[in-house]
Amino acid sequence: GMYVMDAHMAANKIVLTRELLTGPGGRGRGGNKNDFTYLGLRTSLHRMITVGAANQTFYIGQPNVENGRAYGLVNIAAFLAMSVEDSISHGSCDEVNHDLVGGL
Repeated sequence: GMYVMDAHMAANKIVLTRELLTGPGGRGRGGNKNDFTYLGLRTSLHRMITVGAANQTFYIGQPNVENGRAYGLVNIAAFLAMSVEDSISHGSCDEVNHDLVGGL
């Protein structure tokens, strides 16, 4: 699963950095305070796939299901799209999370 995800993300590394990981006016090189890096995205995604948080992991598809890996790639695309939309509508680079954990 991670190998498929890595291959697709690496093939699109430049576009991901330029279009999604760069803050307003940034150049995608980590020089702008609102810039994120491809390595940071990849490392964080790997951690959420393998370790997770709050007993949940990031879904990257199932290998033995028809189009299973495609569902994983769509999940990554949906996550990135939601992140961009949240940052535009809320004017922040932080995650906007409305989920409740343990009633809090």
